Amino acid sequence: MRSVLDDSDVAFLRELRHYLAGLNTADVARETRQEEICIGPAGKAFMRQLGADGWLGVGWPERFGGRGMSAVRQWLFLEELDYQRLPIGDLSMLAVGPAIAQWGTDEQRDYFLPGMLAGEIHFAGGYTEPEAGSDLAALRTRAVRQDDGGYVINGQKIFTTAAHYSSHIWLAVRTGPQEARHRSISILIVPSSAPGVAITQLMTQAGWRTNQVFFQDVRVGRDALVGTENGGWEIITTALKLERLMPFSRLARDLDELAAAILAPRPGRRLADRRHARRVLLDLYAQTEELRVMARQIAGMIDAGDVPRAEASMFKLMRGRVRQLIAVAAMELTGPVATLRSAPDAATVGDAGLSAAFDADPGDSVAWADPDPRLCGWPERAYRASPLLRFAGGAEEIQRDIIAEHGLGLGRSR
Repeated sequence: MRSVLDDSDVAFLRELRHYLAGLNTADVARETRQEEICIGPAGKAFMRQLGADGWLGVGWPERFGGRGMSAVRQWLFLEELDYQRLPIGDLSMLAVGPAIAQWGTDEQRDYFLPGMLAGEIHFAGGYTEPEAGSDLAALRTRAVRQDDGGYVINGQKIFTTAAHYSSHIWLAVRTGPQEARHRSISILIVPSSAPGVAITQLMTQAGWRTNQVFFQDVRVGRDALVGTENGGWEIITTALKLERLMPFSRLARDLDELAAAILAPRPGRRLADRRHARRVLLDLYAQTEELRVMARQIAGMIDAGDVPRAEASMFKLMRGRVRQLIAVAAMELTGPVATLRSAPDAATVGDAGLSAAFDADPGDSVAWADPDPRLCGWPERAYRASPLLRFAGGAEEIQRDIIAEHGLGLGRSR
């Protein structure tokens, strides 16, 4: 970490760790590890505690109730929470809050920003649709403006991950002709409890809950519109760039636990004594450090007033790839114990197949009696989840198009 931080940033990180050490976060971390991408009751209470103690909105301007620190400090704050397996505040703190601060009305800022900083208001992102996928400009959920200036919404969203615990949905809707694509999209703030909103559970192969959300004649007032009608595309794309700078320290935590378990003394020879295992671990540590440096550079761009378009997409691509590599390495390096979803009550797990994986002498084996609990559960879950994270928040093909256009100047094909 010191490779990308100055002394004042290190001092801030030390202060944050001291504060977190004074809280009882064991139950919160346990719940977060179980929920993975959602916030449970303990997580919500933790967020309210952070808000009461003035830690939420570290990088938000003081005029909006934040602490006025840099985007680098905001990034450090999120990374530390993520490493300790604590909730980070979902879409609200990463993207919606800054978007409301920039494009919202005074009334929207006065209501939503304090609520988010208090840990009381949570947003789910209502972007993806069944027939549109990652082609956000093809969305069909429609909002029709009424005589009083409000809107009536009809349509469907899918993979709306936080909808079942969020108070509001940050909803992308069609307010103009379908053929106008991105020039006829608006952003509306819709209460999750509004009449006509139906949220149904959708489970992923990783065992995580996401949702489908149906909107049937949902009515909102004119104060629900963020920015201008048909001007939502710029808001969405800017918010997505901020959202894609998601913390990655939970990946680093997984890697640390993998390395610690492999290095732990075992009967026979340690897996880490084998050249292949050392090479894999060192390569993964190098790639996580590359991610750290890239994230620090993007945070610096935000501090300079730049929008990290291509850079945020590059970071998302690499983050998904490294997450998958860590999961694959955990399955490969630790043998059959990695396939367990929980620690067995009493079992001896042999290492059949390890000799082939390491090209080692069949007699040079490790007896996995009493499997290390650090290797029971998460490798199997991470392996199932890793493909999901390569398209969640925007498929890799879309990210490459963004990099080509905004990073390489290749432009759109006609």
